[in-house]
Amino acid sequence: MSRRILGLIAAVALTLCSSVHAAAYCTDGLIAQPDLSVADVSLNGVNADNCYGIVLGTNDASNIGFKGFTALATASAGGTGKGSIDGIDFTLGAAVTDHNPDEGTWSLSWTGGTPPITLDLIAVVQTKVSFASYLFDLTLADTPGSASGQWVINYMIDETFPLFDSFAIYAANVSGGSTPPPTGVDEPGVLALLGFAGIALAFARRRRQPV
Repeated sequence: MSRRILGLIAAVALTLCSSVHAAAYCTDGLIAQPDLSVADVSLNGVNADNCYGIVLGTNDASNIGFKGFTALATASAGGTGKGSIDGIDFTLGAAVTDHNPDEGTWSLSWTGGTPPITLDLIAVVQTKVSFASYLFDLTLADTPGSASGQWVINYMIDETFPLFDSFAIYAANVSGGSTPPPTGVDEPGVLALLGFAGIALAFARRRRQPV
């Protein structure tokens, strides 16, 4: 039997044995998604605005459930990750609680940009076999700045809690970044151009007058 067939059988077996419901948004209600909650991930004591999952596999921009997001950083347990968007530099940290691998903390710090900075942020809790995404609508009042939060894995796969692997963040709809706007003509420059135009027009009229 080929390795490809064995892989397909294993994937089907995992799906059948899993108690996980089909991936859905938390805003769809408990019937659609009873395994996740916006309270599973928080930042500075505030729960996520929405969430999506559970998805088997590894997260990327195409499968996190929210469109138009750019991957910023990934951090494993006890590690950090860094990324930038629109001139704002982010540092992500993640940790697992001692004696409880199903929950932990995460941290976020940033520099650059012009406050207040607003953005949509996706926080992804990646396990060894699955992940869930959590949407935050953030306003960063200061830069540089920092925030911290908590995460928990409350769902089971094959009657066991999946083990934490990493924490990832994605961003979109950034306002307040330091990317320079298109250069326009300032008001003194416009007045100078109008002045030169007036002088040229007067000179042309004078030359057309009969002697």
